[in-house]
Amino acid sequence: GVLFGDQCSTTCSQGYEVSSGNELTMWLRCNLSAVDPSVVTLTGARISCQPRLCEFNIPTDNRFAHDCDSARTGETCNVSCAPGNAAVGTPQTRTRECAATGELLDDPVNGDLICQPVTCRSPNQITMDDDCHGKRPG
Repeated sequence: GVLFGDQCSTTCSQGYEVSSGNELTMWLRCNLSAVDPSVVTLTGARISCQPRLCEFNIPTDNRFAHDCDSARTGETCNVSCAPGNAAVGTPQTRTRECAATGELLDDPVNGDLICQPVTCRSPNQITMDDDCHGKRPG
């Protein structure tokens, strides 16, 4: 603990940034309480912190669709395959969490999502019904 009359500093924890003012560190002093002089308390301006945006391991490949651009420390986001791509395995959507390091972590249960482009079948592989045979244009 902090002894009476001493100071201590406060900063934002890893994964958080100062949300008010320019001070990265604030100082608190162990003083007598203004309400009850028999109690000592830390006094001084308190630092205000907010979760940081995730910056690393955000899907950038156009095979993925996601809502991770605004994910902050402690929050989760979803990653799925973009249209024209299909997931290898299940589930089709994976959840990622923004770690205090600023990195989006892969789904701890299902692992990373793998998306592959879908290919169209060639016409000779498709069975079609039509009534075009023997008809003349016009």
